[in-house]
Amino acid sequence: MDRFDWKPFAVLSVLLGYLFVFGKLYTLMLLTRAGMYCIVTIGMCLLVGYAGQVSIGHAAFYAIGGYTSAILTIRYGVPLWGGLVCAVALSCAVAFLIGIPTLRLRGHYLAMATLGFGVIVYSLIHSSIEFTGGSSGISGAPPLTLFGTNLAEDGGIFYFLFVWINVAVFMLLAGNIIRSRPGRALMSIHGNEEAANAAGVNTSAFKLKVFVLSAGMAAYAGFLYVHYDGFIGANSAELMLSVIFVAMVAVGGMANLWGTLCATVLLSLLPEFLRRTQKVKAADLPDFIHNSLGLSDTQIFKLIQKFQELDVLIYGLIIIVFMIFMPQGIFTGTADMFRTLARRVRAVRGKRRVSDAS
Repeated sequence: MDRFDWKPFAVLSVLLGYLFVFGKLYTLMLLTRAGMYCIVTIGMCLLVGYAGQVSIGHAAFYAIGGYTSAILTIRYGVPLWGGLVCAVALSCAVAFLIGIPTLRLRGHYLAMATLGFGVIVYSLIHSSIEFTGGSSGISGAPPLTLFGTNLAEDGGIFYFLFVWINVAVFMLLAGNIIRSRPGRALMSIHGNEEAANAAGVNTSAFKLKVFVLSAGMAAYAGFLYVHYDGFIGANSAELMLSVIFVAMVAVGGMANLWGTLCATVLLSLLPEFLRRTQKVKAADLPDFIHNSLGLSDTQIFKLIQKFQELDVLIYGLIIIVFMIFMPQGIFTGTADMFRTLARRVRAVRGKRRVSDAS
């Protein structure tokens, strides 16, 4: 019998402790959205990291889930949970139909096929003004309720709890899949698809199943998003969002669920940290910066403005640095860094002891 996995609930406890001690409403909102992204990237970790199938179109499934629920609940009066079922079912059906031909492809051909699917969905959302609202999007989605309680009330703390409990459940689900026979089959497909076929693994069926599962998880996250914000726009299906999802999995470690979880939270909060630099003024900088640079307040202000215009570039550079220096992911890379540092410290201590003894 497998031991109880306490890690998801430990992560939720740490986040709750942080919020109650240091948190603000805006921080709560950021962490709630990060939790929604975590649901998407957990599914993508199974697809990309364990099955080895690269998808650059998962923002499309995220948008399909959100738009389906918004349209049904706002325009047709469908109950919330009925909208959820329809949103996930539609995304899974689309993933099934798309997956049958595209998952026969490999490598960059598969990535290009999923990229094309994402572009098609974005174009349809943007051009179908009467149905999706086009670039204006759809607003007025009803708030999510559970047992008669509006989860968005009281600053959204209940919504935060609900989202992160869902993250914990999906982490447990993904962990159980990885440790099961299907998980070993997925890893064999990632390692060598021809060898897996020869060993009797139905590679086509397993790839299609994990693709549909990850699409359903992305749609569920889209459902959570639209009923949290009350609005969804075409930017939810943008190519850049799909690329960011892939980057989150890559930075966390392709086959590392916990690394993916941490990387998703960090990269979700990073753009906000970069935006905070827009509030920095020359007068806020320490005196030694003024003295060392030898610049006036006006010159420093212009320098800060230039830096603020490059926040997207800086975001990309940070991801590149992670990929170069921590190719195995943030968890493994950090652990290797500390192990290397510990070895060097022990080596220095050993040399000192030898020199002292002599």
